[in-house]
Amino acid sequence: MASILRCFLVSGLGFLGLASMSRADLRDELAQASPVVAVVNEEPLSHQALLHWMQKDRHEVARYFFREHDVRPGPDFWSPATAFEGESPFQMLAKPALSKAISTQVLLQLAEANGIIRGTDHGAALQRHRSHEEARTQKLRQRQVVYGPKQFNAVPFFDHFLALVKIELEGLLASDRIQFPAWAKVNPALEEAGSVEGLIELLEAQSRVEILLQS
Repeated sequence: MASILRCFLVSGLGFLGLASMSRADLRDELAQASPVVAVVNEEPLSHQALLHWMQKDRHEVARYFFREHDVRPGPDFWSPATAFEGESPFQMLAKPALSKAISTQVLLQLAEANGIIRGTDHGAALQRHRSHEEARTQKLRQRQVVYGPKQFNAVPFFDHFLALVKIELEGLLASDRIQFPAWAKVNPALEEAGSVEGLIELLEAQSRVEILLQS
């Protein structure tokens, strides 16, 4: 996995072509560059999945560079070519984002193998978000009681969705009813995993991951 990430960061930084990091700009750049950024166990990993984690972590990375290097995000701050004393904001953002996106894809593949979800595409989760928001809006128009905020952003909605998936998997794991994806090589370590996080780590180590790069 480390070599895959190095390949992505060293050879593939240019394919994102980022000059700024507004949500709209990042989404558009990623979509134009490549709708699919990787293939995980023969299933596509979309730019939307990578974008989710980049959006979540960008403020933390920006705070780090302000604290350590006294710089704030500007027009070229997120450019792959930009570095401060050898540290690149883009690399610091992209490497863990890609790793988290791949781990999430493996988690969703495990969930699908256990009948918890149908399909692992991030776009399907976003469609669920849109349907959820439409239902909440309709209830508000009808003056029905709606708990929580009137509108959920797609990022926390997906995080909530992942949390529910993990709870379902923990229940199956605790009752020894967990099923493994067809591509998994079942061994004693998998069968004896004590947590979903540990199981995902073991499955990820078996995973076949191909990063799709464009020049």
